[in-house]
Amino acid sequence: MDILTIFPHHRPMPSTLRILVLASIALACKKDAEDDSASDSSNPPTSTAGPETETFGETEPDLSTGSTDPDMTETTGTGSTSGDTTDADTGTTDKTTDDTSSEPMCNNGIVEGDEECDDMMVSFNGPCIPGCLNNICGDGHLHIGVEVCDEGEHNGVYGSQCGFDCTEDTAEFCGDEVVQEEYEDCEPGDIHDDYHVDCVGCLWAGFRVVFVTSIPFDGAMNTEGLSNDGKSGLARADLHCQQLADTQDLSGTFRAWLSDNNGGDSSSAASRIGGVEMEYRMPNGGLIAPSWSYLLANGPLEPITYTEEGKQLNETPVRVWSNTNGQGESLGSDDCAGWTDNGPMTGGRVGITVEGEQWTDANDARLCNGSHRYYCFQGED
Repeated sequence: MDILTIFPHHRPMPSTLRILVLASIALACKKDAEDDSASDSSNPPTSTAGPETETFGETEPDLSTGSTDPDMTETTGTGSTSGDTTDADTGTTDKTTDDTSSEPMCNNGIVEGDEECDDMMVSFNGPCIPGCLNNICGDGHLHIGVEVCDEGEHNGVYGSQCGFDCTEDTAEFCGDEVVQEEYEDCEPGDIHDDYHVDCVGCLWAGFRVVFVTSIPFDGAMNTEGLSNDGKSGLARADLHCQQLADTQDLSGTFRAWLSDNNGGDSSSAASRIGGVEMEYRMPNGGLIAPSWSYLLANGPLEPITYTEEGKQLNETPVRVWSNTNGQGESLGSDDCAGWTDNGPMTGGRVGITVEGEQWTDANDARLCNGSHRYYCFQGED
C-alpha cells in the first residue's frame, strides 16, 4: 500500500512522524495475517506431499525430546506408575520401586535396629565388635586399653590366667603364689615340712607314706580305742591302718603289710597295697625306698620306726606282725589262724624294725595272745 494513497493531499511530514506512521501500518498488517491463519486452520488441510501415510494408533515421538504423547502412557489398575519414567525436559530416566524400607547396616556410624553400638570403627579389639555389639568382659575379645585379658567362658576358671574381672590379679593358677586348696597341695619352690619333698606342678613330688602303728594289736587284730566294724582278719587290720591315718589327715588309702595263708589275691600284702613306682617315705620325711621295686628287692633304706603321728618309737627295734616275705607275698607260715586267733596256743610270724631283709621276716613266730605293731602302707585307691 502506497502511503500517497492514504494521504492523497499531504504535505511533506517531519521524519519523526513518518517513522511512527510506518510502524503503525506494519503492526496492522501483522494482525491481519494472524487472523487469516487462524481462520484457515479450521479447514482440513490439503496434502500436496504425495500418498497419505497410514497410522496404527501409535503416537509419533517428539524428535526434540524423545517422549511420547502423554495420553498413551500405560497405567496400572491402582493408578500408580510402574516401570521407568522419563523427564520431558532433560530426557533422563529415573528408576522407581515400590520398596521404600531400609535394613540397619552395621558400621555406618548410626545405631539402628538391635545394634548396641556403631562407631564406624568396628573391630574385635575396640569398644564396638563385629555385629555392632559392645565389647564387654567375658565375651572372649580383648578390649585394648580397658581389659588386661579376656578368655571368655574360661575367665576365673582355675588354670586360666584371667580372672572374672578380666585382670590377672584375681586369676587362680599354679604358680600364682597362693595355694588353692581345692586344686593344689603346694606352690612351686615349696618343700614339704614333714616329708622333705619338692613341690612339682603344685603337688608334692610323687611319694607314698609308710608308718608303723603307734599302738600294738593281738593276733586277732584287736586293740583298745579302735572299732572293728564287724570285720576280721586282714580286713580288720586294713581298717585299723586307715583309722590311724585318718586321725592325722593322711590322704589316700592305707593297708596293712600283712599276709595270711588263705590264698587268693587278698591274701598277700603286695596285692592289697598295689605298689607303684614312686618314693616311699615316713611321716617325718625319711626315705624308705626310691621306688616300689627297690623296696621289694632291697628292703627299706632305713628302719620304719615313725608312727602315723610322725613320732619315732621310744624303743627300737621292735617286733611287728607280718607273715610276709620281701616280695610282699605270704610266707605260708604262722598267721594266728588268718589273724583271727588271739589264744596262747597259736603263733604268728614277725619281722623287726631294722634295715635289710629282716624288716619283714625275722624267721621268728610269737604267740597270738601277745601284742605287736605292724606296718601300714599308703596304696592305690
